[in-house]
Amino acid sequence: MVVFITITCADVSAQGTAQIHGTIRDASGAAVPGAEVKVTQTDTGVSRSVMSGTDGGFIVTNLATGPHQIEASKEGFSKVAQTGIVLQVNGDPLVEIALKVGAVNEQVSVGANASQVETRNSAVGAAVPEYAGCRPHGSIAFCRPITVRLSRALRPPWAATPTSR
Repeated sequence: MVVFITITCADVSAQGTAQIHGTIRDASGAAVPGAEVKVTQTDTGVSRSVMSGTDGGFIVTNLATGPHQIEASKEGFSKVAQTGIVLQVNGDPLVEIALKVGAVNEQVSVGANASQVETRNSAVGAAVPEYAGCRPHGSIAFCRPITVRLSRALRPPWAATPTSR
């Protein structure tokens, strides 16, 4: 009997995932079903597309953390692009998009941030940067232990901690 054992190394840069949800509406506030919603991670250019449901709602899951841009379009409406959406680990920001009647070749850009207050999930997460003590060597990553100290204010692990003596 022959047994094959496969060892898989996880990507050191994998930091967890997030999702985006929201509603597509027209200028009067009515839901816009069947609109294409495209979410692009601005650092890598990787994008995912979904269609809005009959209630105008959409959800895009399993997105990498970091900065993203969201675009919404439907025939008969101007295309809308919203930038400045930064996803955190386990984040689920609400993005409300209003489409305006217009030609398909028109585009409206919105530079506002998505709501950074998590209202649907009580989990808290933080992305640990790649340089947090890990050095790749071939297909193996050597890491030193990271000490995380909790205090009254939640700080990311790479932020400078105050010294008290």
